[in-house]
Amino acid sequence: MNIAAIANTVAVEYLKTVMPRVKRTHVSVLRCCILNAITDGITDDAFIKDVGNNPIYSQAAKTVFSVVGNDIGMLIGKTQEAARGTPS
Repeated sequence: MNIAAIANTVAVEYLKTVMPRVKRTHVSVLRCCILNAITDGITDDAFIKDVGNNPIYSQAAKTVFSVVGNDIGMLIGKTQEAARGTPS
């Protein structure tokens, strides 16, 4: 499985535990945040600013980041571990 698919799975599984109704845009925002951190070293703060200025994703981004909070580091680690084939 490629890292984008893994990040998508991690995002879906996590969001289902913290949100009553998960939309595709929520998953997309979290998946992109995870991937940007892994591949480009972009911090979640920088990503929030970029996505927050996008009229299409700004509301979804605010919703996702309000529920994810400090768990973003754990989600990034989980994605990296799964990509390497090690259990999280």
